[in-house]
Amino acid sequence: MFRPFVSLFCWFAFALQVLVIAGCAGSTSKMATGSGGGNSPSPSASSACGGSGHGYDNTSGVSVWLQTPSPGQNPSHVQVTATANASVPITRWAVCLDDQAVYQTSNPSSSVSRGIDMSTGQHLLYARAWDANGKSNRSEVKLIPVGPRPASSTVLPTPPANAQVLKHMQNEASNWSICSICAAGTNTTGNYWMAPFQKQPSRSGSSLEMYADGPQWSNVLFMDKILGTNSDSNFL
Repeated sequence: MFRPFVSLFCWFAFALQVLVIAGCAGSTSKMATGSGGGNSPSPSASSACGGSGHGYDNTSGVSVWLQTPSPGQNPSHVQVTATANASVPITRWAVCLDDQAVYQTSNPSSSVSRGIDMSTGQHLLYARAWDANGKSNRSEVKLIPVGPRPASSTVLPTPPANAQVLKHMQNEASNWSICSICAAGTNTTGNYWMAPFQKQPSRSGSSLEMYADGPQWSNVLFMDKILGTNSDSNFL
């Protein structure tokens, strides 16, 4: 059973009481190193992790759960532990850091545990598994910062004059949709709902409650689509 509450400054994906979208450019710098080792399957590091077609695949029949490390601040050396589920045996694994394979193995196993090293900075970490039929899927992607945190500020930048402002997104129930079969779980569920205008917990006095329940390896996706923003790149 999972009951997230969404309100101002709670969580970026659903949580902004005021969302400012500015059509201006930005860039991010990433550095990563891996510990290597293990058996290396034939696909290259880039084909095992990055590129098109390497997101969630709810048609593959493979589910992957990245158990450790936890998202957030971590040391430069972490133990990556993941478990996969499929109707046929899991035959191959890759641990992906910033869309590059830092560990690969073709030893058949429903789980993998491997230590990897990361450089200072922010990294995106996930695991990918393949079954005996060649079908694959990846886990959720976790943001892993390493090293000193950048200086924080409570002052929000001033949006440009042409910024689009969306207010009280959590209360616009007609803009939200819910889907289980599209959420890349092994099982699907129909036991889910949303309830806006919740007073507690809430920073603004009105939050959105989301509920999902069902058999294990079930996922539910709550979506609020913002139309007309494909060309925008900065979100506040």
